[in-house]
Order: sequence, then C-alpha cells, then structure tokens
Amino acid sequence: VHALPSRIVRAAEDPEVVVREVVTPSHGTYYFVVNTSMRPKAGVSATLPATGAVRDLVERRDLPGPGLRLDLEPGELRSYRVLPR
Repeated sequence: VHALPSRIVRAAEDPEVVVREVVTPSHGTYYFVVNTSMRPKAGVSATLPATGAVRDLVERRDLPGPGLRLDLEPGELRSYRVLPR
C-alpha cells in the first residue's frame, strides 16, 4: 500500500490556513484544511477546487457547495471529501 500524492492548493483567503488536496482514482478528492497559526481564526473563507458533493468528514454532514466559512482553533485540522456528481 502506498500513500497517494498530495499538493497544497490556494483555496483559503488567509495565508495561515493551508489546504492540501489528495486526488484519488475512485473515491473523490480529499481536502485537509489546517490553521497553522497559534491564534484562532474566525470566518475564514475557503473554496475547494473540485466540483461535486462536499462532505465534512469531521462533522459527518453534507455541505451545500465548494465554498466554506471556517472557524478554526490554533493547529486545528479539518477534512472534507468531494465526490463528483
């Protein structure tokens, strides 16, 4: 078993919020969003590049679109999956 390649994408308006993308062959695209700052972040806007149904993997709920509005604690990591429609 091998790890899939990933890349950092410019998806968040705040440069201290980093978004990493992992494209899979058959399970959609995963996004990992982390607040690299030592300060909380409130209302950070991020837009996931992939198109399709967005699922918040932490809260286990579907989201309405690729645009996210996030409140993040220092070092907090969030994960999302986008499945093609």
